[in-house]
Amino acid sequence: MHFFTALFSLFAATATAFPTKPAYSTTPAARDAGDVYICTGANFTGHCEYFKQALDTCVILPDTLSKQVSAFGPDEGARCLLMQGSCDDRMPYRDASYPGISDLRNSTFDGTATSFICFHLPSTEEA
Repeated sequence: MHFFTALFSLFAATATAFPTKPAYSTTPAARDAGDVYICTGANFTGHCEYFKQALDTCVILPDTLSKQVSAFGPDEGARCLLMQGSCDDRMPYRDASYPGISDLRNSTFDGTATSFICFHLPSTEEA
């Protein structure tokens, strides 16, 4: 009897060790123009967050990033303005498009941004 119990336990343990199909999609999701990756450390290190928002929309940075941005990376297809204030173009701002700015430490804009806004970048391809 102990033999069958041990054999059944071994079978159950082996069956659960085999990988199963994941419950999520492994297909890469398309990223939209205007999406932005922002980090507190140069070269996209430190605390990082990925923002997905509509173009022409002002995004106020959360406390985890506000006045701490050292790397700003928009996805392809958009021109973004990393800004001070609530997307106030009367305040200093930094223009960026793909692949972005990996090190703001050597600029006067390091650690000053509080918002950003992105606009559609017209295609430069010939028709």
